[in-house]
Amino acid sequence: MVKKPQKTFIALLLSALVVFQGKATFRNLSRYSPMSEKRFSRWYGRSFDFFTFNCLMLSDLLSKSDELIAALDASFMTKSGKFTDGLGMFWRGCTGRAEKGLELSLLSLVDLKANTAYALDVQHNSWLTFLTSACCTYCITPAMAIMLRAPRVVRRPQYTSVDTVKQHF
Repeated sequence: MVKKPQKTFIALLLSALVVFQGKATFRNLSRYSPMSEKRFSRWYGRSFDFFTFNCLMLSDLLSKSDELIAALDASFMTKSGKFTDGLGMFWRGCTGRAEKGLELSLLSLVDLKANTAYALDVQHNSWLTFLTSACCTYCITPAMAIMLRAPRVVRRPQYTSVDTVKQHF
């Protein structure tokens, strides 16, 4: 349940992100919105369920389509240093080997008729969760399962291969 102050913040944040120029720092965002740097700092410390938000935003659009599939894409970012959270050895497709850096996984819904993919959520894969593969991050409700045209999923593990994705969908 999202309360009114959080709804207000998210609405102002998204409108500021559309019009600002440069890096998305708290100071820069405060220049293009009525909110202060301190307010951005406080709200960024709280969690927000973007997965549910994106599903609700896309539910009307995607309810008309009957050809939907889920897609998972892993992206690699080069990062050096010793203290970066989630730093580890991850597969980098363009070089064909494992390299030191960060990995992000994007879960999206693909509309085959419209030839368009809609991002649902992005997750930063830390090295620890990559090794254990025991981190369950999403709980798909029956309403979301109907929208995704998938069987009800109580918990979705962090996928590490195409075969494990096929088992769950």
